[in-house]
Amino acid sequence: MSRRKVVIMLLGVFTASVALLFPMFAEQGLRDAPSQDEPNAKQQAQLDKTWTPVVRIRVEVSMTEAEFEAWQVRNERFNANQREIEAELVNQAREPLATWQRQAQLGQAGDIYVMENGMVGAFAVQGYLRPLDDYYTGERAGGILEAFTGPLLWNSSLWGVPLDGDPALLVWNKELLQRAGLPEPPSQWPSFTELAEKLIDMEPGLAPMRLPIQDGRLMLAWLSAFEADSSGAEKLKALSAEEANRVRYLAALPPADVLPYGPGELEERFRTNKLLAAALTWSEYMKLAPDVRRKLVPGQGSGPVWTGGRSFVVSSLAKEPEAALAWIKAMTEPSDQLGNYAAGGRLPAEKTLYRSVYDNGDSAVRPPQEALLWLEREAQTPDPSWWTRLERWMRHWSHAQTAPFTANEAERLIQSWNQNAE
Repeated sequence: MSRRKVVIMLLGVFTASVALLFPMFAEQGLRDAPSQDEPNAKQQAQLDKTWTPVVRIRVEVSMTEAEFEAWQVRNERFNANQREIEAELVNQAREPLATWQRQAQLGQAGDIYVMENGMVGAFAVQGYLRPLDDYYTGERAGGILEAFTGPLLWNSSLWGVPLDGDPALLVWNKELLQRAGLPEPPSQWPSFTELAEKLIDMEPGLAPMRLPIQDGRLMLAWLSAFEADSSGAEKLKALSAEEANRVRYLAALPPADVLPYGPGELEERFRTNKLLAAALTWSEYMKLAPDVRRKLVPGQGSGPVWTGGRSFVVSSLAKEPEAALAWIKAMTEPSDQLGNYAAGGRLPAEKTLYRSVYDNGDSAVRPPQEALLWLEREAQTPDPSWWTRLERWMRHWSHAQTAPFTANEAERLIQSWNQNAE
């Protein structure tokens, strides 16, 4: 065979071999070798099958089922984005305080808790929590409302990260205030009684106040709504003479005005100018129809704004505190805080999320500037036993006899509280 024919035959064999072996080489990734930082699709699929999180954390919350479902969606998003951390949400819908204390005592605590602000001090004093001063760095150092960090301060450390606030307050009918010649709600008790008498003379069917007395938080807002002659009911001590008179005043109201009410009834009475003021939480206020909210102005009062607020805390038993902080930071992103506000009306903790004085947008999207000014007043820090007193206060008013609420019942409640107050 000539040399020319041999060369042609060898080239043919080589070409056939390459054609047969090329798919195999390509399958093994030899065609496009990926870099170390960018695995190809097949390698990524294999990694997905074998991947396990480096850190697992448990987050304990106490909220309604509807809110819990929304939090689960956010938590799933966190787990998908933070592949090295997997967070599990657990909802303790009933008696969370007793459950969480028992967990801490038995060494079975979760890594993170979302708890009422009033609980934080009590848990910190017992050594159940880890201080979170490291969270408050950079832009966050001055960006969080002190009104919400006040109850988290103990022994010169901050023991939580505020999530939101839902303070109780009085809302006032601006049209009736203007009719009486007042530019703003009364700040003194005598001014209120004088205003109420004047308006009732002008409109006999008008009610000066609507307040369900069996709701201890709303009662606290009522008793703290005016400048008092003592340290104030917010400390949950014995009632002063002036505060006692405010309880007696409620006994003189029509029976329906000291019972629970629905939003529809409240809206109608404000629309028709048959009601001067009502005690509400901020989230209840935001659920009123926009046209009704435009008729109202929230009173500033002196009550503790942290009641109804919630915070993130980290257990002292948490083995991965950095992972816990990563989860908390993800859950406090501005977009999530505004989403929570739009969904439930609970005020966000960051100052930058409130409208500026030049912003006239919808207050249902961003909290109004008036709320920020109210919250930025001097912060208060309760003593660690304040939460225990609040629980006793809530039970005390829940036992009020309201059918009807008489002067004798008012005296019984005043005397019973003052005799047992610390």
